[in-house]
Amino acid sequence: MEHERAAFARLLFIDSEIAKGTYPNATTLARAWANVSERTIKRDIQWLRDAQNAPIEYDASRRGYYYGDESYRVPSAWIGAHELFAISLAGEVLRQYRNTPVFETLAGAFDKLAAMLPDRVSVDPSWLDRRIWAVHDPAACIEKDLWNAVLLSLREQRRVRIRCFSHNGKPTNSKVVDPYHLVAFRGDWYLIGYDHSEGERRCTALSQLQQCEPAGERFEVPDDFDPDDFVDPRFGVRPIDDPRPVSVHFSAELAPHVLRKTWHATQNIDRHDDGSLTLRFDATHLHQVRAWVLGWGAGCTVTEPAELASAIRSELREMAQSYEQIRR
Repeated sequence: MEHERAAFARLLFIDSEIAKGTYPNATTLARAWANVSERTIKRDIQWLRDAQNAPIEYDASRRGYYYGDESYRVPSAWIGAHELFAISLAGEVLRQYRNTPVFETLAGAFDKLAAMLPDRVSVDPSWLDRRIWAVHDPAACIEKDLWNAVLLSLREQRRVRIRCFSHNGKPTNSKVVDPYHLVAFRGDWYLIGYDHSEGERRCTALSQLQQCEPAGERFEVPDDFDPDDFVDPRFGVRPIDDPRPVSVHFSAELAPHVLRKTWHATQNIDRHDDGSLTLRFDATHLHQVRAWVLGWGAGCTVTEPAELASAIRSELREMAQSYEQIRR
């Protein structure tokens, strides 16, 4: 790999020298690039002509090389098989945002990257087939104009006036926000900033935005702002409360599935003689923890905190009532 990188660096050097218009030849190029022969330089030039269609011409009167097309330059990107494999996986991960404007932008960037690569790259085909596949969370639909308005406000640090869709169908009041940070979480994007109407820092899902337009004024992001104060990588994006200790008991049937993953950065696991276990961690978003626990079914029980256990009991009673009505 290092040998290949050194050879590519030499090709870039040859390209740079020819592009200067000083008519270098194999002798002067070999002398300027240490530990290489004139024969190697000539092979490099021939390779550039054959593999890269470089318009390298030789001027006999000046005894040196020049570009027949002065605008030509060797693509200055080196990529090996392992890097290409990583890019292919990144492209698959990118698909989780296929319904958002960011997909169009990043897809364009991938196209530009592809255009910089050599026409032929030797890669094991088994690395790039459809046996490697990522299943993603549903992607929220975000209007392009709203997306661009948010990005512009972040880049220029300008206040915006936003209006959100209401949950009950009633019109919502517009409010002025200082956008501090944008976070992607499970298929949606969240804007973290200072809400002037509430007088505090809040989070807003971009998929909830009905309107976003510049408010004109610039602002400075406070020195004490830290996006980590709003993001729990496992349980959501919202202003973080004080961490609360959570204990969840899993049956022996569910225990092997729990042990296969790390569910939270603060977790500890107590194993019990009957094969069951208790998962303990500190959570800041109890609402999201409730939804996660309910997804496990009957083999999962919250033992702490009491308010979370009570909220789940209430949810289960309402669910049972709904299903009783279906039976009737």
